[in-house]
Amino acid sequence: MIKKIIKILSIILLIVTLFIFYLSFIGIKTEKFNERIKNKVLEIDKKISLDLHDVKFLLNPFNFTGSIATSNPTILFEGNKLQIKNIKTKISLRSLIFNEFSIDELQISTKAIKLNDLISLTRSFKNSTGLFLLNSIIKDGSILADINLKFNDNGTIKNNYQLNGFVTNIKFNLLNQYNVRNLNFEFDIRKDKYLLKKLKTDFNNIKLSSPSIEIDQEKNLFLVKGKILS
Repeated sequence: MIKKIIKILSIILLIVTLFIFYLSFIGIKTEKFNERIKNKVLEIDKKISLDLHDVKFLLNPFNFTGSIATSNPTILFEGNKLQIKNIKTKISLRSLIFNEFSIDELQISTKAIKLNDLISLTRSFKNSTGLFLLNSIIKDGSILADINLKFNDNGTIKNNYQLNGFVTNIKFNLLNQYNVRNLNFEFDIRKDKYLLKKLKTDFNNIKLSSPSIEIDQEKNLFLVKGKILS
């Protein structure tokens, strides 16, 4: 009798283990979270909507969280469409158990898109003077970026957001006197801090480059530090 109980418990334990392994490394496709993710984005900005396709749920049993990922979604805002590589988010298992859906973190990876479109989208999440100025002067350019947003318990975005990636072929004209063409660089943007790396450009037909430029924002002032080579 005892051997039979042990055998049954062993089979149950094996099934549970295999189920957890499957959820952790392979995941399951579901449409259960589609509307909830869309509604969460609408809470951030009602002008933004998502066109989601296959959504996959993955389990992280070590910290009692789950992650939701979707490939090739489309972000719709102000008549524009952004083709996204993937969107990932983390949720607590407690919120799933008690049917209290909440997003702790949102990660967005883009395909090559127009820089102005991404700046406009970013300003919808977290506007700043720097982003407004960038959007005003940039005329052309493409970008690949990763956006990482974290949320408070009340659903607002924390100040430890991060954007990184690289841009290519930026073009802009400043005060009708300074022409910038073929501007390429890597970037890392955090609250009030902008780091540009491996910068190359044609400035008024003069080739310039820089290993790195650091920009710190203090209210409406920008403190710039770096080295320019020609």
